[in-house]
Amino acid sequence: PRPRARPHAPGYPLSVHAAARADVAALLAAGAAWSPAPAALVQGCDLLLTAFVTPADADALLDGLDGAAHASPQRLLVVELGTLAPRQVQALAERLSALGIDLLDVAQVDLAEGAAGGIGLRAGGSTTAFERALPVLSLIGADVRHVGAIGTGRVVAGCHRIVEAVTVEAV
Repeated sequence: PRPRARPHAPGYPLSVHAAARADVAALLAAGAAWSPAPAALVQGCDLLLTAFVTPADADALLDGLDGAAHASPQRLLVVELGTLAPRQVQALAERLSALGIDLLDVAQVDLAEGAAGGIGLRAGGSTTAFERALPVLSLIGADVRHVGAIGTGRVVAGCHRIVEAVTVEAV
């Protein structure tokens, strides 16, 4: 299942940046604003959704002259939706915390057909960060839950996938 994307939910303007503009073409076509650099992206931003595949991806967005971390507003919350490992997410959280930036790690789980349908989101991080992100995360996932400290979103999603695989094999 795919996330329930709503690029322009009321009260949530959307700006995007990607290494290749073509990667976000659908969002731009739906009316999202293009940001030419990560630093421009975070200006006036309360919540930054990222999808890092490797720690190098995080470095590319956050560091350098145009890096988002150096231009971030005081209350920025980064919601990481990518595939970093739990320890990588924890290291990123420590790094961002030193800059006054909160991080929430959010992993996707597929929901059973009879359940709410679509995807569920499992979030690791502080309760305060989760509560700040919940209105936006609820636009993306059908079942959004806070599961503990930073990194536990990834762990819970991994456990969910193991149970799914065992269930499929058993059937």
